[in-house]
Amino acid sequence: MTAFRPALWDESDPDYAPGIMYRPNGYPIWRAPRRYVEAGYTITHLPLDKGHREDGLHRQRAAKCRDLTREMVRWLDGANASRPAPHTIKWLIGRYKADEGSAYRSVKENTRTDYNDHLAYWENAIGEMLIADLTFPAIMSIESAMKAKGRSLDFIHRKMERLRAIIKHGVLIRAEGARDVRETLSMVKFKLPPKREVAPSRMQVYRVVGQARMAGYLHFAAGVLLQYELALRAVDVRGQWLPAQGQGGIVHNGRRWQDGLTWETFDANLSGFEKVISKTVNSLPEPIRFDLTGLPRLRKMLEAIAPNGRVGPVIVSSTGLPYDQKTWGKLWRRFARAGRVSDDVRCMDLRAGAISEADAKGARRETLSQAAQHTQIETTGRYVRNRSRAVAEVIDIRKRRNQV
Repeated sequence: MTAFRPALWDESDPDYAPGIMYRPNGYPIWRAPRRYVEAGYTITHLPLDKGHREDGLHRQRAAKCRDLTREMVRWLDGANASRPAPHTIKWLIGRYKADEGSAYRSVKENTRTDYNDHLAYWENAIGEMLIADLTFPAIMSIESAMKAKGRSLDFIHRKMERLRAIIKHGVLIRAEGARDVRETLSMVKFKLPPKREVAPSRMQVYRVVGQARMAGYLHFAAGVLLQYELALRAVDVRGQWLPAQGQGGIVHNGRRWQDGLTWETFDANLSGFEKVISKTVNSLPEPIRFDLTGLPRLRKMLEAIAPNGRVGPVIVSSTGLPYDQKTWGKLWRRFARAGRVSDDVRCMDLRAGAISEADAKGARRETLSQAAQHTQIETTGRYVRNRSRAVAEVIDIRKRRNQV
């Protein structure tokens, strides 16, 4: 542990220069001790005024070294004061976010952004609680408090799923009490929200597209049709804006655009394009080929939005920049209402509408799963919203087979 002399604070020795070092060329620098760097102090070293040991300027450099050292010591005192106690929920969340190999660090930036909302919730709610104190009664009390505040089943379920992930990491790093808490959580079932049964019909999608075209929003219209006809997620069409990291790409207000369609992936005659699906990029890294030859309406719209050049993002707003998620959702609601499409039908339901239509026309679930870019067929089943039709078919089959 680094110990500093009293002169650091009382200025009793004007020649005391903690942290001073001289490079081989004679130039002096101030360097932070390893203990502080390992604790997270980011100012590892700073050059001092150029000179040499015997140039008569040592005291000026010594005063600067003391200033830098005092600032560093105060930083560590503040960091220690705010550092969570070991084996608390807040401490575990910090480990979950920072540890090499953590599931948090293996997901994409947009997923981490979603996770951060959940993690902040748990930090505020039970951050000071010891992991071992998260007993069954405590968990049930937390759920009851959520319900008393009017939290939805979906809200509770998503928060509890992230809590399970946090505790799982605690088991991996052998945090005190984590194994018992994980076992308890594994036996607690939190009620799932009802499965959505709403999905837009082809006619409803065409109404929205038509209203958008009449209003001059050709790119939005083409984007909605791409989502519906190809069962694509909105993020794989319009893209998304995430905190900028690294160099290159389209950057605006500190955020970089990614994951959306670009003209470079399209055939010259717009007969198709290739796309790596953003959500499954780790498990399915190979691009998927999307054939547009059987979609003349969509191809004409794509031709219309880029008559003079096909460079960069395919779907852009009037500013020339790609849409963000919030604006995309607002435009859907605006044109859906103009087309007399119920507010129950959301933009997020477009994939469900596409999959449900194919299911109704007899497509096999295995085929649907591949077309929807799902890694598990069970996921596809959650998108199919033809329960009433299935009931009617069973009734009809039984009726016909029971006829004598």
